[in-house]
Amino acid sequence: MPLTPVFAADRAAISLPAGSLSVALRHLAESTGSEIVSVDPAVAAVRVPALRVGSDPARALAQLLKGTGYRAVRIGARGFRIERAPLARVRPRAAPASFSPPATVLQPPIVVVGGKFPTPIMLYPGSVGRMPGEESSRLGDPSSLDSMARAQPILQTTAFGEGRNKIFIRGIADSSFNSWTQPTTSIYFGDALLGFGSPTPNLKLHDIASVEVLEGPQGTLYGSGSIGGVIRIMPNAVDLDRYAGSVTGGVSVSPDATTGWDGSAMLNLPLLRSEAGVRLVAYRERDGGYIDVPGLGHNRNVVDVAGGRGALAARLGDGFRVEASGLYQRTDARDAPYADASGALSHRAAIAQPYSSELGLGRLYVEYSAPNGMRLTSTASLGARSALDTFDATTPGSPRRAYQTQRSTRTFSSETRLSGPLDRPVTWVLGLAYERVRDGQSRSLGMPEAPPELDELTNVTRSGSLFGQVTFPLLGAIKATLGARATTARTDSEPSRGGVSSPIKGKGASRIDPTVALLWPVLHDLSLFARFQTSYRNGGVSVARGVGKVSEFQADSIVMGEVGLRRSRSGPTGLSFSAAASYARWQNVLAELVSAKGLPYTTNVGDAKIFALEATGNWVIVPGLEAESSVFFTSNRTTGALPAQSVGRDRRLPDTPPFSAAASLRYGWRRGITTYRAGFDMRYVGRSVLGPGALFDVSQGNYAVADLHAGLRRGPVDFSVAATNLFNTRASRFALGNPLLLYRRDQSVPVEPLTVRFGVSVAW
Repeated sequence: MPLTPVFAADRAAISLPAGSLSVALRHLAESTGSEIVSVDPAVAAVRVPALRVGSDPARALAQLLKGTGYRAVRIGARGFRIERAPLARVRPRAAPASFSPPATVLQPPIVVVGGKFPTPIMLYPGSVGRMPGEESSRLGDPSSLDSMARAQPILQTTAFGEGRNKIFIRGIADSSFNSWTQPTTSIYFGDALLGFGSPTPNLKLHDIASVEVLEGPQGTLYGSGSIGGVIRIMPNAVDLDRYAGSVTGGVSVSPDATTGWDGSAMLNLPLLRSEAGVRLVAYRERDGGYIDVPGLGHNRNVVDVAGGRGALAARLGDGFRVEASGLYQRTDARDAPYADASGALSHRAAIAQPYSSELGLGRLYVEYSAPNGMRLTSTASLGARSALDTFDATTPGSPRRAYQTQRSTRTFSSETRLSGPLDRPVTWVLGLAYERVRDGQSRSLGMPEAPPELDELTNVTRSGSLFGQVTFPLLGAIKATLGARATTARTDSEPSRGGVSSPIKGKGASRIDPTVALLWPVLHDLSLFARFQTSYRNGGVSVARGVGKVSEFQADSIVMGEVGLRRSRSGPTGLSFSAAASYARWQNVLAELVSAKGLPYTTNVGDAKIFALEATGNWVIVPGLEAESSVFFTSNRTTGALPAQSVGRDRRLPDTPPFSAAASLRYGWRRGITTYRAGFDMRYVGRSVLGPGALFDVSQGNYAVADLHAGLRRGPVDFSVAATNLFNTRASRFALGNPLLLYRRDQSVPVEPLTVRFGVSVAW
């Protein structure tokens, strides 16, 4: 008899293997007869030790998930859903509490999802950056892609105006101007291509889970237009079980600008609990103006942005999940943000120079997760962008004239991929992709009220790709990654003038972009990596110098090799860092330029060689006190007829300073049920030039800016205050405002003046 309970207990105990959390969950489900599901692919990347647990599934899950950052939510009698655990809330104490740092909260491990299948960052063989959604408040709420780029030395950006800027990664910069060519940086919203062509869509980062920066090139998995890399915006997923919402508002004041304001709201509604739900986001904001235009008014460059998103998600059972989503954003600016080089916040113009843009995206996503761990995903998206820019074309002694450019882009893209189980020694992904882009642009010149059209050009690009990548053990703990993408593409053009069009049939082109990478996990918290990869951009037809003329430009391509190391923090305090060195050769660099009269054209300016060093470190000194720094150094040289016109030190790629750096110090503490936070950020942007050639080697940059932010949270209410450009630095961020006046070499987009924002948000 005494042996019976012991025998029963042994029989009831379940042994779970060490390794992937997804394997342990599957073993537990089979052993207990429970249904355990998760739609978070990062679960497969979480490592757990070997465990012996009881036969009660709820208690076994609690034991298994302890310290992983995940929790189990019961669904029905014997069903559970695995999801990320919310941050722990501080409970009030019975007696008055003294100041203390906030409790340490275990977070799920950082997982790179932009690699088409989730990979723990310590096992990712390449340079990657990640900004969690909660960090966006440090960038100045509401944050955007532009503000994120300004805070990261690895990213460079132009400053042509809200919604008209370009973002570059690791110094892979083609031009300061916007026109027909593909960007060097691809922007994705989830799995959907957000924008084609320049400028970079400046989407506001409301209700965002994270933003990943995959440093390029990324030709194998993302194809053309990713020679510099990929920025992937991951929205917060629809919660199928919990009603949630938030409202945020803020007011911004400045001694040198008009008052600005912003507001946003989010609502999450389960329609059928655990089966279907919807998530809605809406926002609107106004940036105060600070540029005077004598004769037209003060603080003219006011910018209004409004937009929203919606997502409908459903779990259909048997491993199927479907999501339909869409977004829209509109930007309206009353005038251009540049100043004369004299240093005053003003410029001379005979007419206002407003601009506007619209961005729309619709997306359908279908996912099937097989019981054996294989996943089949398919995404289809429709995108639309339009922009209208007005520039002062008045010459001395002549009537007022306006030069306008109008652009309209329509994009259809689809991708279907199959990936193997993530808990096996060998992981792989295979995919098919198709893309069709219709990009049209027209130019007008004449009286501001209705300038007559000069010419129009429409390019239609079609491309199809087959890609694959596999990671496997090579020697001991060393893992190798091999991949390739085969692409065929063609661009057809239709220039027209005076209503008469002249279709031009493009030439088809095919190419293969390989990738080879190695990763060596030297220790559990230290890994070394090396990578070789290529990418390219399509050629096509654009307007040439003059009016009514077109010219053909060739595709450009890049090859890059990098080596690096990465160390993770293994406890609540300590140091984590990453560093990498890279070398790239860029052939037939495509660039958008303007003539001495300010009219655009596209050309291959020559070749470039780029060497870069980068490093990022994060040190949690004591719980609550955190320091972070990052530096970027690049040495690049361009060769060709146009770069040869510049002096030696200016024969470099545009908008890429040799050295940039950022540093921050943050501290958080609590008293009772109230948590407090404060931080100080500082960044330095080195000197760069507008572009290659005598017309464009105008200096910009070489300035430092400091920001200060603080806040407190009590229950669902959060108060914040942030001061940007704390010392009211005056410097030139960008040496272009009106391309028709570039020959004067006296334009400057100044650093935005000291601004203080007071914000409040309520979440439930």
